[in-house]
Amino acid sequence: MPVEVPYLTMHNGRRYPQIGLGNFSSKDPKELKPALKLALEEGYRLIDTAFLYENEEIIGETLQEVFKEGKLARHDIFIETKLPYFCHKPEDAEEMIAKQLKNLQTDYIDLFLIHWGMPAKKKEGEDDAEKDADGKLVPALIPFMDTWKVLEKYYKKGVFKSIGLSNFTNEDIQKIYDEAEVKPHNYQGECHILLPEHERAAFLEKLKIIFTAYAPIGSPGRYDEETGDTGNSTPKGDVLGHSVPQELAKKYNKTPAQIVDSVVHI
Repeated sequence: MPVEVPYLTMHNGRRYPQIGLGNFSSKDPKELKPALKLALEEGYRLIDTAFLYENEEIIGETLQEVFKEGKLARHDIFIETKLPYFCHKPEDAEEMIAKQLKNLQTDYIDLFLIHWGMPAKKKEGEDDAEKDADGKLVPALIPFMDTWKVLEKYYKKGVFKSIGLSNFTNEDIQKIYDEAEVKPHNYQGECHILLPEHERAAFLEKLKIIFTAYAPIGSPGRYDEETGDTGNSTPKGDVLGHSVPQELAKKYNKTPAQIVDSVVHI
């Protein structure tokens, strides 16, 4: 029997699964398709992706296969995806949203987020960011509210059932919140034992914005044992290999992943 995942209720009344399957770096259909199907069989209902993950099409295809088998229907699944940082310009955002809906083979998205609070200039004719001679991103001076209003438009049309932000500063979240007609329903940010984010969690709770923690076990696939580099902007260190979860795992007969995940599962 699949596990029944508990839900939270966002401030617009829609239910949000407390546990989801993140799909960053999963690009091989031979690996992702069976993993996604197994996750759904075990009870996962929230599927998190992004255009930058380069797997929206694979996820869309897999979900259609699952639906055709009759085991689940579209309304059983909570799809969450994100607008890339080089599509903050309203016309670029609209064009990208159409592609993402097509990729995922759906006419609505349960939660749509602006992926990064760092707008970059879009490369002409390509779905990529423009870079300067030194290989650095070329900033785009686009007000966040210009992009947010696009999300509000699709929310009002029912194409997006909920909208939110990811990887923004508290200051920018507050500015958007203050000016928005539709307040953000969700914020997604990195959070684990080396980056507990207590202050951010309290800030978001006051605004009634649900906080989704990504990389709760520290993205072990990106951890470099020699340098201690996590591949993120977080404090360096091996989350799963840390002495505290290792000791607690032995004490309570759990895995280190179960221990560190319980810290952010509120």
